Amino acid sequence: MALACRLFGHKWDKCKCARCGEIREVLDLHDWNGCVCRLCGKKRDRDHRYQNGTCVICGKKLTKKGMLQVFQPPPFSGFTIHELKEIDPAAQLKLAYETLPPEEADEVLIKAYDTVTRTYGNNPKVDEVVKEIFVPFMTEDRLLKLYQTDSVSMHHLTQHLDRDMILRACEQSGFQEREKKWFLTKCGIADGELVTSCDLGDHEYEYVETRWSEKTGTADSTDVSREYKVYRCKYCGHTYQEATGRSSDDRW
Repeated sequence: MALACRLFGHKWDKCKCARCGEIREVLDLHDWNGCVCRLCGKKRDRDHRYQNGTCVICGKKLTKKGMLQVFQPPPFSGFTIHELKEIDPAAQLKLAYETLPPEEADEVLIKAYDTVTRTYGNNPKVDEVVKEIFVPFMTEDRLLKLYQTDSVSMHHLTQHLDRDMILRACEQSGFQEREKKWFLTKCGIADGELVTSCDLGDHEYEYVETRWSEKTGTADSTDVSREYKVYRCKYCGHTYQEATGRSSDDRW
């Protein structure tokens, strides 16, 4: 530390003392040039400027893992819509397809789609946002990959796609006839008799009630009844029970 700084304090220029060069770790005071501070050289893992898969500022290599982390929501809270807009998903996907192998870029697209649709949820703009971000990247092969990812909501996307593309994807899929019908149903263009997820054994259950079983005592133990939660498929009415682990001993 310079003598003047000892006597009169530092002469701060944002994050760096102009006299002695000491650095103070206050994030908001850095002078960021993308991913590197112009004053002190500190790096951050965002705002990289990639060319041919390498950041021209810090030299970091673009990887699939890094791209997937871009779309990984913070634990518990998730992204806000404002935070997601700052990420600029369309620009990130463009970068992924320009620099990563096609299969890895497709994984990034699937992760991005899931993150965007979950973040927007029931927001009225979700369909408009999905159209703007994902339709330019969509091919028959990528549509099938999205379909095979159970967590995604297809209808936000497929309503904006050309019917012929969806039919070509269906023919290229190699699915059996029942699965083809279900694929077209999810894409919103099924003809004739529609197939539901229940036909494929994929019910959509919702909680109905909690029940207690009949007492099941033995000669060697006190009679007890057990608690079960009952779920019913909202489409076909199929029900199943799930034990909660509680018994009448816990009640009393």
